[in-house]
Amino acid sequence: FDPTVTPVDRDPDLALTKSGPASLTPGVAGVFTLVATNQGGAPAVGAVLTEDVPAGTVFDAGTSSPGWACAASACTRALGTVGVGGSASSNFGLRVVAVTALQTVIRNNASVTDNGQNGQDTDPTNNTATATASIVGAVPDLAVAKSDAGATTSPSGSVPYTISIENIGTREATGVVVLDNLPAHVSADLGHSTGGWICGGGLCSWSIASLPAGERREAVLTVMVAPTVPAGYLTLVNGATASEASGLDLDLSNNNAGETTPILGAAPVLQMSKSLDPASQTVPGGLLVFVLTASNTGTTGTSVVFEEKIPDGFRFEAANSSPGWVCDGDTCALQVDKLVAGTQIVVRFALRVPDVLPAGGLGLVNCAALSDPKRPPVVSCIDVPLDAAPDLALSKTDGGVTVRPGDAVLYTFTVENRGDRGASGVVIEDALPAGTTVDLAKSSPGWSCGGTPVICQLALSEAVQAAELATVRLAVVTNGAGSDEDLLNVAVVRDDGRNGADPNLANNTGSDTTPVRSESPAQLGATLRDSLVVDADGSGMASPGDTLEYELTVQNRSTTPARASLINLDPGALDPYLKLVEGSVVSAGGTIVRGNGAGDSDIAVDAGEIAAGGSLTLRFRLQINPETPESVTRVAAQAIASASNAPAVPSDDPDSTEVDDPTQTPLVRGVVATIPTLGGVGTALLMVVLGALAVVRFRRSRTVI
Repeated sequence: FDPTVTPVDRDPDLALTKSGPASLTPGVAGVFTLVATNQGGAPAVGAVLTEDVPAGTVFDAGTSSPGWACAASACTRALGTVGVGGSASSNFGLRVVAVTALQTVIRNNASVTDNGQNGQDTDPTNNTATATASIVGAVPDLAVAKSDAGATTSPSGSVPYTISIENIGTREATGVVVLDNLPAHVSADLGHSTGGWICGGGLCSWSIASLPAGERREAVLTVMVAPTVPAGYLTLVNGATASEASGLDLDLSNNNAGETTPILGAAPVLQMSKSLDPASQTVPGGLLVFVLTASNTGTTGTSVVFEEKIPDGFRFEAANSSPGWVCDGDTCALQVDKLVAGTQIVVRFALRVPDVLPAGGLGLVNCAALSDPKRPPVVSCIDVPLDAAPDLALSKTDGGVTVRPGDAVLYTFTVENRGDRGASGVVIEDALPAGTTVDLAKSSPGWSCGGTPVICQLALSEAVQAAELATVRLAVVTNGAGSDEDLLNVAVVRDDGRNGADPNLANNTGSDTTPVRSESPAQLGATLRDSLVVDADGSGMASPGDTLEYELTVQNRSTTPARASLINLDPGALDPYLKLVEGSVVSAGGTIVRGNGAGDSDIAVDAGEIAAGGSLTLRFRLQINPETPESVTRVAAQAIASASNAPAVPSDDPDSTEVDDPTQTPLVRGVVATIPTLGGVGTALLMVVLGALAVVRFRRSRTVI
């Protein structure tokens, strides 16, 4: 008997399973999972996974297990030894990038093998696995580009256009058609174009049966420009459009492309001249009318734009200009839709000259520009002389001071431009009186002095524009050992003449005479009080028909006598509603020269000298006109006191808080009130000038009772 023998299988048996997504979307990685299991009786040594990369997809390493190595359309991953009953799992990622027009699924095949060291795989049929995923969202996307390579053309010329079409989608495009709708005045030159173009009725087409995703095609279409083109036909605008049969194109906005080619041989030639209308007024405040003549000597028409600038200070005058000008800031433009070849057009542009002109030349340089959409502007300028000039006037004052020998006199120079154009390069020149010196530390900066006799000059740093003032100061020191004298100081002003000749040189000189005295000047003060002396209507208040008495008190507030004085009432300053009462002038001193005689309308009192600390009182009466209108609500009077060695001072109203203000008397009709009386009498010799007796209507806010 022989025993029963049962063979024992000691070879490996690798089995592969595979799972993955049901669908794949372009741009999104799909991950497939592969599990290799050893179902045999021996270890599987040198196990290797092999994956196919299906057409239209690419391996995605970012979502795959490490260790995959890819070449051509297959990838492998070494698993090493898979023990009996053991397994090894791997991830494999794919991305859809370009599929065919009819492809709807991705079929992914994989297999596993070992090196046979422990025998042959007992069941090779379970060593492979397949996963299928449908394709979702894969569509074509046609993109068209068109170029003339920077070409230009002319009538009878040709332009080769290169048209490129690319499928930047993820699915093959079929039945692709490129259409080129030829612009007017051109025709297709198929003899110099890529084969395959079909043209008729101004439309050319080029067909492509299949354009896989990611691929590109090019074709040249040459067009011929007609021998003649109409006016304004300066560019050739040509476009192309692509379509495909499925109607699934992802982005239709890139299916069109155009190119613009200049037609140089049919260009306009623009010319422009600019002149000034003879009726223009070339003076400040005058009207300037510019005449712009534009012509087109080219072979085709064009739209044009006139452009003008408004100079600083000038004003655009629309009423005297051609219609259509539009101004924005200092720029004005006038558009003409078409300037036909061989014709010209005339437009007018008016400016108002400012009343005063700044420094900077003798005329106005004004330029205009003429342009069209394709060419640089044509510029024409005109120089318009303007009849304007500066008129410098110089005044000089020492402030009315009297100084002692050795004191400094601070002179104030005021340069005024009374002309209608600014003055540049202005220089003040002062010839110092003999025996005096200059104190530059107390003077305005910039003075320079020298020579014999000493001449001081100051150049102003800025132009003096029309109607402007410039003020500087110069300190002059008198002779310390000198006796009493009147110091005459003379200065002149001039400019550089670049803005026109000064028309009045007589006012370019300024001077002042400063008394130099060994004693201090006198200082006067004056008050003027009013009172009601004749109340014609018995109202107790000043009213039309009443008589007022004024008491003027002049005081010498210094330690120096005030000399050579006079009291004077100027008839030219007497208000029409006030009248001097004949014989009413009474003076505490001096001699009444005028005021009490028959027919006298002014006052003159020779007062002589008023002692230091002394005073003088003067009284006079004025009657209020009975016919004074109701609108006149108050009257006022003010005197001026002066002496040969004292500056003039105005009288002050002692009933107000203001300084050196007129004495005001309210006029009240039918209301009883009391008017304060004047007080204080002094004696002295003085000069008083009574001026400006005037009606003041609410000049000061004061309650009327």
